[in-house]
Amino acid sequence: MNILRNGGAAVALAHLLIASAASAASPVALTAASPAVKTPAAAVSDGPVEGFGSDLPLPIVLAAIIPTNVSVLIDGVSDATSLKTSWEGGPSWHKSLDDALRPLDLIANYGEPHRVTITTLHLPDPSRIGVAEAAAVQTTPPAPPLPQWQQPDVWHAEIGQDLADVAREWGKRVNVVPVFKGDYTYPVEAPLTFRGNFDEAITKFVKSFSTASPPPLIHHWMDEENNYAVQIILGNP
Repeated sequence: MNILRNGGAAVALAHLLIASAASAASPVALTAASPAVKTPAAAVSDGPVEGFGSDLPLPIVLAAIIPTNVSVLIDGVSDATSLKTSWEGGPSWHKSLDDALRPLDLIANYGEPHRVTITTLHLPDPSRIGVAEAAAVQTTPPAPPLPQWQQPDVWHAEIGQDLADVAREWGKRVNVVPVFKGDYTYPVEAPLTFRGNFDEAITKFVKSFSTASPPPLIHHWMDEENNYAVQIILGNP
């Protein structure tokens, strides 16, 4: 049994093993995220430990608390030898160890028969899981928003309005300025409603006058950058 009184006597550290984060040893999986993290069922036998110490290097504290027949693996803890903590003995060296590790945000795993594994209490950020794998997969960039003239809407034309006036009014809503050729007028003779984007609505609207003589015609263009233009021919140009 290791006993350290008043931070005095040196303690043998031969049973301590400190592993870096890149160690081949498998890290302990932490599955609890609550403030009081429960340790796994103990395979390492528990028992009393005597003594106490204040503000001592972590390896000294571990050697003082943990029986000499139990090895220690410190996994994924950078520069563990520089950490300091305090400890106090009692009827359970497991509890004494847990209390000493808690201020350092460390946790002990007692699941192996003759070894205690100490890992960080900080759980991995779920948003970082699979980052390496995700980076290796080429992701599709988000599609740019539709230009205004391609966005669906509801379009109305009322009795007494003229085709050209309605086309200008609708165009203002989507920042499109229709170009007109000819001077015929085409009055709206019944309320009309169209659903869809501007191009769809204006095309249906113009074609609703197909029985007129001469009927209006519509031409529209779109370039690779989604720039849009529309021309309406009002009778014979």
